[in-house]
Amino acid sequence: MKDELRWRWAALGGIALLAGIFGYFNSGESIALHLGVFVLYRVPLVILIFIAFLLGMLTMFVAGLRHDMKVRQLLRESRFDAPPPTFTSYAPPDPDP
Repeated sequence: MKDELRWRWAALGGIALLAGIFGYFNSGESIALHLGVFVLYRVPLVILIFIAFLLGMLTMFVAGLRHDMKVRQLLRESRFDAPPPTFTSYAPPDPDP
């Protein structure tokens, strides 16, 4: 396994461990959620933070998707009609006698 890949897995494991510790220590914590029109009482803090995280991820996905579609459209419009380059076949070098 490459060294940089190992560090990525270690960082992911550390983040998961911190999230688990946060959830464990705040498992009994509940809050009142004021939504303007009404109030929800005894909402678990861990579930609320998880839902906020998922909504943030969904928002960034939708914003990124819109940008991606715009870039793809611009690339399609600016495409030029040049033929693709031709590649010669690879000939390995002769071994030394």
